[in-house]
Amino acid sequence: DGLNKTSELLAKQADAGAKEVTVTSHVVDLSELDSLEEKITDIFQDLISTNNNQTLYERAILINNAGSIDPIGKSSQLTSLQTLRACNDLNVTSSIWLSSYFIRHFSQNHGIQSTTVVNISSLCAIQPFKTLGVYCAGKAYRDMFHETMAVEEEEGVKILNYAPGAIETNMTRTIMESENTDNEVGENLKKMRDEKTYVKLSDTAQKLVNLVMSNNFQSGKHVDYWDEDPECS
Repeated sequence: DGLNKTSELLAKQADAGAKEVTVTSHVVDLSELDSLEEKITDIFQDLISTNNNQTLYERAILINNAGSIDPIGKSSQLTSLQTLRACNDLNVTSSIWLSSYFIRHFSQNHGIQSTTVVNISSLCAIQPFKTLGVYCAGKAYRDMFHETMAVEEEEGVKILNYAPGAIETNMTRTIMESENTDNEVGENLKKMRDEKTYVKLSDTAQKLVNLVMSNNFQSGKHVDYWDEDPECS
């Protein structure tokens, strides 16, 4: 449903600007590592269109957002190794592999002038929250991987770790409803919900669009929604 709404919004924006936009949607379970490479390869092959060996894209942007909140609970009470592995397969392994794969196929080596990878980060990447230890660790891992990628890549590739702020989503509702969530963490989320102080999705999305389209950020750095506009580097 979310993909369809995004497609409709893009189509409306394109019509308003008299531009042609093609939207294709693919549903892939990023936690299924055994089949992930084959599925992503098929998708990317559909996107990599050439004309006399010249790519049809001037700029390529990846928004790396997939993730889950489980398991919730104290770090000393992790009881299921299988759940922990599945969580890390989705939140860490598939995420960093996807960014790596994207840059290999969409870069200046393939005729693309500008490549941007956006890792959707979180305050949890830089600040601990009780009973969210696994989630915090995964976000920190992703931040450091993408920061390292930024110092490795040559001109033409920029990496952004973007923390969108606290947004009311299924994930925040799961945290509030879980009996394993720390009381203070849960109450803070409920307070934001009741006082309507969550960041509006449209506001944080617009800030991200502005950052990416202007290229006004230091590659590899962690940028939060509440941060002042960063200096470009």
